[in-house]
Amino acid sequence: SSSSVAADVHDQKSTICLDEYIHWFNRLTSFVATETLKHTQRRLRVRMLNYFIETAEHCRQLNNFNSMSAIIG
Repeated sequence: SSSSVAADVHDQKSTICLDEYIHWFNRLTSFVATETLKHTQRRLRVRMLNYFIETAEHCRQLNNFNSMSAIIG
């Protein structure tokens, strides 16, 4: 029936959106880890961690919990 076809299309679109979200989340988490760990000096790693902690706090203040969670891993 047409309603089951519409529901199937909706489910496929939801799955695609969820897959894209998961991909974005993983990319952001990987970016934070890479940017932090690429520095060999502890002082620079600490500076990067502080930057990302502040960025995560900004995300929380904006109620952007998805980005905050991706940043803090």
